[in-house]
Amino acid sequence: MSSITSAAAMKLLDVRLKHAGSIITSAIGEFSTSGVQEIACLRAGGTIDLYRIVITNVSSDGDDDDEEDEEEVQTTLKLLKRIETRSTLRSLTAIRISGSKKDVILVGADGGCLSLIAFDTAASASNNKSDASVTY
Repeated sequence: MSSITSAAAMKLLDVRLKHAGSIITSAIGEFSTSGVQEIACLRAGGTIDLYRIVITNVSSDGDDDDEEDEEEVQTTLKLLKRIETRSTLRSLTAIRISGSKKDVILVGADGGCLSLIAFDTAASASNNKSDASVTY
């Protein structure tokens, strides 16, 4: 009788200690803000990452007086949002709905379901994080 009560008291905890490293596919577009290039990556395990391409000019402070000050361009990727779907996703592509100024992500799952993911910047301004709305 005690083994039944101890088994009923157990709870399931699903936590990933390390994110998947392999990228299945990616797409480039303007997902969260119009006019800003971003990369959406579909990782193994059903994780979708949204990165912003950040280009900054870094001035080099050299001791050479003969040369003019040259600016070095530095390109980095900034992680905006990570969506853990807990499903098996197979495809990802960027599409733009006619009349829209931003792109949406079209995701295909293993079960045959297509999902549109749109990132809402109005909600992100109020709570300091980018939210995604999913339409089936």
